Amino acid sequence: MVYLGLSEVDERTFVAEIVWHFEHPRVAVWEATLNADRWPLRADGFSPVEGAIFTSGPFPALGGEYLGRLDCNVSTLRPHELCVFDVSVPRHTGSPSQWEIHTEWSDHAGGTQAITKIRGARPDSDSDRLLMDMLGSVIRWMYGHIDEDLGEPTAAPSNKR
Repeated sequence: MVYLGLSEVDERTFVAEIVWHFEHPRVAVWEATLNADRWPLRADGFSPVEGAIFTSGPFPALGGEYLGRLDCNVSTLRPHELCVFDVSVPRHTGSPSQWEIHTEWSDHAGGTQAITKIRGARPDSDSDRLLMDMLGSVIRWMYGHIDEDLGEPTAAPSNKR
């Protein structure tokens, strides 16, 4: 199950919500999701530790307004339950845009449900909408690949000599 919703929180901010159901235990989904080697974009300095600071990118699709990278901080981490990234998106001129990527994992229907919310897009900014679409696509891509990878049986060790 995949759900992507976009809603206007107020006149200044949009929130995208991605809901994914995995047929796998929460610990396995958590570990796979926070393994930066699985991410389709570089994450320099990432560690699944509260307070970790990392940079992600480049994002050539961001175009004019943004520099094409994300400066991130793991602001909240509760193992196997919650991870929140505070994200600063530097611009060519002016102050950076401030975003939040908030993911919760819970047991659901014999598997795991992941709910990711991306907050920070300004409704009047084409660049923000493009970035939100791109981040949503990256997260859906990641979840799809994690779901596939976790579903593949691991090979038993061979006893042949």
